[in-house]
This record gives sequence, C-alpha cells and structure tokens, in this order.
Amino acid sequence: MANTREIEVHTEGIVLAGTLWAPREAPGLVILATPSARGRFSAQRRCLAAQLRQQGLATLLIDLLTSDEEQGAVAAGEFRFDLELLGRRLLAATHWIAHHPDTLRMRIGCLDGPIGPGVALDAAARRPHAVRAVVSIGASPHVARKYVGRSKAPTLWLVGERDATVLHLDPRQIAETFGEADLEIVGGAGPLFAEPFALQQAGAIAGRWFARQLLDQPPPALEAIRARQFGLAADPAR
Repeated sequence: MANTREIEVHTEGIVLAGTLWAPREAPGLVILATPSARGRFSAQRRCLAAQLRQQGLATLLIDLLTSDEEQGAVAAGEFRFDLELLGRRLLAATHWIAHHPDTLRMRIGCLDGPIGPGVALDAAARRPHAVRAVVSIGASPHVARKYVGRSKAPTLWLVGERDATVLHLDPRQIAETFGEADLEIVGGAGPLFAEPFALQQAGAIAGRWFARQLLDQPPPALEAIRARQFGLAADPAR
C-alpha cells in the first residue's frame, strides 16, 4: 500500500516495531498500540486502521513489546499488563511522531483496547499535550473509574451492547464512571468485541469521532486524501 512503511522506535534500550501509514496531507494520526510483539499484524488491528484511514487519518500500528519479552517473562504477565511500562513506550511513539519530518505536524490520537485497555488513557493522563484524543474500546468500568478526571484529553468510550458490566449501571453510576467523556453503545457487540462485525462498526464510529477531534481542514482536502487512498478521482466541482 502506498504511504506504508515499517518503522522503529528506540526507547529504554529496546526497539519497538511499527507500521506507519501517513500521507503527508493527513493532519491527524491515530496510534493503535498492542501489548504484544506482533499484534500490529492482526486482522483486528488492521480492520480498525482501515476504518480510521477512510476518514483521512494517518495510522501507526505499533507493538509495545519485543519478541524476547513476549517469549520470556511476558508469559507470566510481567510486561503485558504493566500499564506504566506500556504507557511510557506509547509516549515514546508519540515523541517519534512529533519529531519525524513526515508526521511532526500531525495531531495525535490514541486508540485503546479491547486488548490491553488503559494504556492510551495512562499516556494521555501523564502527557496531556502529547495525546490530543483517546478512544477506548471495551474498557471495563474499573478502568474507566481509574482515569476519569486524570486525563484531560477528549475521550470516547465504546461499550458493547452485550457487556453486562456496563449495562447494569444506572444513569448516576454511568456519570460517575465515565465522567464528561462521550459514551456510545455498539449494537450487538460483547465486552471483547469478538463478533465479526463488531470491530468494523467500532472502527467506523471511532474514525468519525477522531476526525472531528483531530482534523480541521476543509472537506476538499479530505476528499483528495480519500481519493488517492482508494484510487478515485476527486470531484472537481467541490
């Protein structure tokens, strides 16, 4: 795919691998991070990234663990759910974006979960100027309560219609759990969004929301990005 390349982020003595899709015209970029060594190649992550790109957004799919970590101590959960460690590595990725000539002008958003929820929220809470917007897919009420009030970045929580941990909450509990963040229910989805349609639907919702938060260019420019992406001719009348 044009505009796609593999990148490396050097931090804390290790190298994180990522796949960057970044047309120069895209003013916003969304990071999709995974607490694994090869999660960026998963069909689920690529489905989400494709939905974001349809909104004119650049994407960076990045793995927050090395192969050695995943094959060694990670088997015991030492790295996989260490939010502080993973959050630092995600912030290293934002630093790379902010200093690379192809991406330095792009506003950064982060997409969390449904595997490893909380990493983007932790990064946004600790470095508010680095992360401009966060979408969290399938985060539990426990994760939501932990970060309500800590992160100042605009946040959208996407919750599955069949997620009983959220749907039993009354309106007061929902307000206490999710604060002033946006909350949207994804029809037919379970807590892990494992249904065939669920991630595609969540990605489309996330893409439209990120577009409102990160993009501020006129529609013709966005149309040009999408036209080049899908091999279409832009409408000359617009």
